[in-house]
This record gives sequence, C-alpha cells and structure tokens, in this order.
Amino acid sequence: GVAGPGAGHGLTGMRERVGALGGALEVGPRPGGGFRVFVRLPAEPRG
Repeated sequence: GVAGPGAGHGLTGMRERVGALGGALEVGPRPGGGFRVFVRLPAEPRG
C-alpha cells in the first residue's frame, strides 16, 4: 500500500526519528554514483 504523511517511511521518517533521539541525518548523492545516508546519534538519547 501507499503510506500517508507521517507514516514513518522513507527519508522524512528517518529524519524525524533521528531528530527525536538528538541525532543528525545527512543524505545525498555520492561523487561517482550511489547515495549516502549518514546518521550520527548520541551515546545516550535525550529525555
């Protein structure tokens, strides 16, 4: 099926979840081809 907004799928959902944990998400094309997804999370989540 097709997921609606806020369903937690794709890069938008990843960005939301990473942000909720106090982390950072970087995505984009790589030189020479391919796609990079980089996530940095703190050792202990916020909260």
